[in-house]
Amino acid sequence: MTNDNELTRAVVQVSGGGRGFVVALGPERVIITAAHCLPWEELPRPHLGRFVEEATFKLLGPLGRKPTVLAECKFVDLIADMAVLGKPDGQVFLDEEAAAFDELVDGVTPLAVGKAPAQESKTVTLSPELRFRRYAEAIAPARVLSLDGQWLDVTAKQVERARSSPSLRLTVEPATLIKGGMSGSPIIGPDGAAMAVISTGNFGPIILEALPAQMARALRRKRAARTSQRHDPG
Repeated sequence: MTNDNELTRAVVQVSGGGRGFVVALGPERVIITAAHCLPWEELPRPHLGRFVEEATFKLLGPLGRKPTVLAECKFVDLIADMAVLGKPDGQVFLDEEAAAFDELVDGVTPLAVGKAPAQESKTVTLSPELRFRRYAEAIAPARVLSLDGQWLDVTAKQVERARSSPSLRLTVEPATLIKGGMSGSPIIGPDGAAMAVISTGNFGPIILEALPAQMARALRRKRAARTSQRHDPG
């Protein structure tokens, strides 16, 4: 399991006072953050909901320092409040700018991305014509990084709901531990993997539910490979 120092080193500063964290998306290292940490005035106006487009911002830096590193926006969902940032395209930017991104992310251990606590479901029948699924509350121990760099023990919860699908976000309790400036930080599960991203208040989108299917599959494959390596007797 990743130790606290490695976890902290994987967290970076994002312009606007927020944070992000390094993960491995296939062979590429990227930053996951909350979409509201990006400079909204520079986002493409025709696609305020969800888009994948080349838009580059000088918005990354080591945790606690002024962002000076350029990153390319690879995915944004303003509704779920999730964004993915990657290395600037070498065809557009100078090699030094791409190298600065590599220097920021290559010296850390990328965070694994894990599943949120599973919600059990059952079919509720009110009448022969009216049926629905109820998803029970799911709770797991978790950790979040405070503003002063301490990992705090919290509880991550998916609330009970009666809908066609399980919850797509977690709540963190106690909510009083979540402060302004922690947005974009990972919510770490009991296995040391990031389950969700701190968003507004004590809510956070679940990573594997909020990302596009292709990105989510790449993260799942990476996790499956790590699990296989841990259990390989050789």
